[in-house]
Amino acid sequence: MKLKNKTFIIFALLAFLLCATSYCYEDTAKVRLDNGAVILVKEDYKMDIIVINILFKVGLKQEEAQTSGATNLIRALIFKDDEYSSYISEKMEDLGAALSVETMPDYFSIRCFTTKEHFKECLDLLYSGLVNQNFEVKMLETEKGKVLKILKDPYGSFGSIYDFFLQNFYQNHPYRLIQLGTSTAVRNIDPVIISGFYHRYFSPNNMVVSVCGDYNKTTALKELTNRFSHMSRQELPMIKIDWEPPSKDNNLFLNLRSNVSWVMIGYSAPSYKSPDYPIMLLIKNYLSEGTSSQIWTQIRETEGLAYDLGGLFPQLEGPSHFAVYVVTDPANTWICKKKILNEINNVRSVFLDYKTLDEVKEKTLANYVLSRERVASKSINTGIAELFNMDYTYDDRLKDEILAVTPSDIKRVANIYLVNPTIILAKPSISIQDMF
Repeated sequence: MKLKNKTFIIFALLAFLLCATSYCYEDTAKVRLDNGAVILVKEDYKMDIIVINILFKVGLKQEEAQTSGATNLIRALIFKDDEYSSYISEKMEDLGAALSVETMPDYFSIRCFTTKEHFKECLDLLYSGLVNQNFEVKMLETEKGKVLKILKDPYGSFGSIYDFFLQNFYQNHPYRLIQLGTSTAVRNIDPVIISGFYHRYFSPNNMVVSVCGDYNKTTALKELTNRFSHMSRQELPMIKIDWEPPSKDNNLFLNLRSNVSWVMIGYSAPSYKSPDYPIMLLIKNYLSEGTSSQIWTQIRETEGLAYDLGGLFPQLEGPSHFAVYVVTDPANTWICKKKILNEINNVRSVFLDYKTLDEVKEKTLANYVLSRERVASKSINTGIAELFNMDYTYDDRLKDEILAVTPSDIKRVANIYLVNPTIILAKPSISIQDMF
């Protein structure tokens, strides 16, 4: 396809994106309550659904030695009434609603899918659960037992190898900690410790409520204000994060009780708030997003060396990372490592041509359009941007920044971040060849 045709497609995608999202942004209302809670409401009448996202800025940075793993335990226990049931979850199911809770390194997310008819009832249930949370001893001990069982044998899955990468990639930053917590901390957490942590950080001045869907924004704001304005503001501790030094070359080896090998290679990457974020997003997509990506083509399609592969570039408020992983036969471990390093080094040394860059932009914007068509994505992304003090409109501005990226930008950012890799080789046995 000719370059001008590619450019036309990209701008056509942008035009479609503007049509798909501008109505939602035009009908966005933002209110900050006296207790510090931020409420965002966006009208979107394309689907008969409403998504309520309640976000708290609490994660690894807020956990200390004795509260390591606290957010994960709260995730498992929140809204539970006893060891076997949850009145709130069961009541929401009766209303045809769905409830999910998720922990991330920088935030805690409570998400509810409902309809216009049951919006008020779901709000009542969510509010009641938040302000009447009780961490009963028996329930807490049950969840602690589940976590300790996982921590006892950590290696062999993607999640555990990724945790091992984080522990060795970050030198000072809390991102190096495991979200499950340490065995010692989890074992010692009691109702007093976890309740103190909950009431300290799950407060309105540490919260964003983002609602999007088939509901009038004025009415929704009234309903949200009537409930969340009664939550009590808390004094949030000042959290000092040690400066994270540049990464250093790091080669790590793991023996696995497995028939396959893992290769994971990671680099420093810009935070979600950095001007370099959209540039690194394009680099990540060029190298490791989908079957047309460079590493997929070279390792899976051309050589047939990988059972599975992919790339990671999480949206983190602090220093992020870009990592590529491959699952392969143990005999192919060394050659997969070499090929990944070669493709990444090429991005640093060779200018990406405009045709290839336009193709990556096209793919990135297409994914952007598809994801933002979902009401849930609109709600969570605007909420996260607001929680990170970036203003809820950032998610809409990101597409313009992606379109403005040039080959020079790609090479500049690659040479800043794609240096000093952390390399993990996890396999049934380690050969001398892997040491070089």
